[in-house]
Amino acid sequence: MKTLICTVGGSHQPIIKAIEDSQPDFTLFVCSEDDPDTGKPGSYEQIEKRGIFLKKDFKDDKPSLPNIPTQAGLSAGSYAVLRVYADDLDHAYSEISRCIHPYVQANHVIVADYTGGTKTMSAALCLAALDHDNISLQLVTGSRSNLIKVKDGTEQSQQAQIGRTRFQLKLRQALTSWQLFAYDDSLLHLADQKPLHRDDRGTLQAVRNLSTAFSAWDRFDHACALELLDNYMSKYGKWLAPYVAQLRLLCVESPKRTPALLLDLWLNAQRRAAQQRFDDATSRAYRLLEWSAQWLLKSQAGIDTSHVAADKIPNSLRLTPDSQGVYRAALHDAWELAACHCDAAIRVFWDENQERMKDLLSIRNHSILAHGFAPITAEEWQRIAAFIESGLLPLLTAQSAKVGVRNLPLQLPVMLRRD
Repeated sequence: MKTLICTVGGSHQPIIKAIEDSQPDFTLFVCSEDDPDTGKPGSYEQIEKRGIFLKKDFKDDKPSLPNIPTQAGLSAGSYAVLRVYADDLDHAYSEISRCIHPYVQANHVIVADYTGGTKTMSAALCLAALDHDNISLQLVTGSRSNLIKVKDGTEQSQQAQIGRTRFQLKLRQALTSWQLFAYDDSLLHLADQKPLHRDDRGTLQAVRNLSTAFSAWDRFDHACALELLDNYMSKYGKWLAPYVAQLRLLCVESPKRTPALLLDLWLNAQRRAAQQRFDDATSRAYRLLEWSAQWLLKSQAGIDTSHVAADKIPNSLRLTPDSQGVYRAALHDAWELAACHCDAAIRVFWDENQERMKDLLSIRNHSILAHGFAPITAEEWQRIAAFIESGLLPLLTAQSAKVGVRNLPLQLPVMLRRD
């Protein structure tokens, strides 16, 4: 079924032409209400008024034509009138959108003609049409001898080219997901986009691949992220260069890799917190605390917490061997070992922060992703984050600097940069 939606103003000729050219099964006339100041009737009269009251030509002395539906041969039930305020964009847009929705849901072929009516009414119809990919826009135009109106008899319907505008709006909407690091959401928003213009196709492919890359990074698939981002260095090099350099640290085996991964893990935890996923953020913070101790023990003392030599266990630490006689050190015990075997800075950190660490461990252990049943609250996460930021992170960055990792990595981007 084909539906024509057209705005109606003071001239009936372009409306008649739009109907003749479109041959709709149903027509929705968007007309103005009575003027609130003067009381002058709105354009709905051109649809609803009876009798002979329209002039064939503006210069005619007397009216000679009936209303628009009669001129166009529209039968009762094949058209309807929607009244809107002539200069209220919010009202006009919301009302038009409300009326369009059933036609969209019913998969009608919809043509929106914005020739008539006030500028506000035309703008409202265009905005409502841009919301839906299956609505085409058109206007009736013709030869002009002035800027007031086209010459009668020269009118013709012309499709408005809105493909690029519609794509740019979709793209902008999709990229808002980056603001909360929801790169997969951007991919979902763009899944059905098939722009015709070559430049738009290139932009779409780039945004899809960049979103895929940062999504991979966010789930710790650094190798995939590096492979994808490398392809766009020539186009977005100035913006991407710091990220690609960071990924190389995360992917290439070297003394810098583990501290780089630890710092990257903290940024990942912050991203989960930004999404209000505090349990996920806490799991990452717990792993960061555990892994930091493991790295320090391995790099400074050659101790592997999954297989601790008996002669490395101080008398103050009680470790029980497993069924195979292997000593293993969990988080708290790992830090006890680090305080004993690593440099003085780790001993100072442990003396100052072991009580604070108990708070983090208590919150984590009572959470639904550990051993409890309740989700972690924003206030609890703030306590965890405060401990990491003021306690662990200064130690971690200082220790990382010793192997050449001197700066906290960049947070993943919240917007696409094209400079």
